[in-house]
Amino acid sequence: MIALVVRWASLVAIAAGTAGMLFCFPFLFSALHEDLIGAGFPFAGGAIIAGAGLTALSKIVEEEERFMCLLVKWGALTAIGLGVAGMFFCLQFLFSARMADLIGAGFPFVGGAIIASAGLITLSNLAVKKMSE
Repeated sequence: MIALVVRWASLVAIAAGTAGMLFCFPFLFSALHEDLIGAGFPFAGGAIIAGAGLTALSKIVEEEERFMCLLVKWGALTAIGLGVAGMFFCLQFLFSARMADLIGAGFPFVGGAIIASAGLITLSNLAVKKMSE
């Protein structure tokens, strides 16, 4: 019963975190500090929520559930890829002298680092399960 609750809560967390990040993303290109700060914190929070959901799902998925294992594995690889790509995209703006560039690139950089780390932890959880069997 608890595994079922964790499974659904993890899927909701992944969906909510991803939706929150996608909703805040356009505001990170604004020139207004209010938009950047107002969108930056929820963007990083969405990365934390989505990453936590992915990591929790990797702990409870069973090897016999082929579709769920495949979903978690590809979700982790996607999280790593998009997180690293986002960090590389933001890196050029972190050397700017403008405060708007620093704020607008800082939050997505942190969000990318969080989501890439969650993907890596998820893959390591799946690898440990595979090795223990």
